[in-house]
Amino acid sequence: MQQSDDNYWDKYINSFNMNYIPKKEKAVSQREDDELKGAKLVSGDYVYVQRRKLIGFCRCDLHKGYVTKSIYKNHKCGEKQCVFFQKFEDCPFWAAEKGYKRYKNLSPAQKAKIKSEEEKFVRMAEELQKLADKFGYPMKITSVRQGEHKKHIIVFYLSDRPYNDFYRFLDLSRTFGFYRSAYVELRHVKDINGNYALM
Repeated sequence: MQQSDDNYWDKYINSFNMNYIPKKEKAVSQREDDELKGAKLVSGDYVYVQRRKLIGFCRCDLHKGYVTKSIYKNHKCGEKQCVFFQKFEDCPFWAAEKGYKRYKNLSPAQKAKIKSEEEKFVRMAEELQKLADKFGYPMKITSVRQGEHKKHIIVFYLSDRPYNDFYRFLDLSRTFGFYRSAYVELRHVKDINGNYALM
């Protein structure tokens, strides 16, 4: 009976034309990042994949959805520094991305420029965290990225509220924006389930 139930669900999933990762003959690891999750991808496909295969989420209204490694490379999200793409920091893919492979095909000048940009945003995140602590805000700055133009800064953060509470920290964005002569946009980070992440 168990076998027939498994076949039924396999056929049900395939009926929706899902490109899902099978359960490897129903032997699934108990690790959280190997748990299977149903998700809508940027391509519009509904898939059944391991959590660690979902490396980020695209917030663009034209194709909002989860992003896999192949989609990330095909859409060139990183090369374009897409402001709509939000990566899942704890995904194993990003740890590997920081390694040598990321730089091996770049010229020394390009490598130096990337390193300089990364260091600039790391310093910016540290400055913002100090400012948030000074204001007494219950938030943790996770990363800072360039927005649509040079004067647009996107700040990703965690807070103690499970909803989009950017308006609580407007003094922070205005103060830092005045200091940097830039528009500072606050974005509350979402977890892999699409919920606003907590500290």
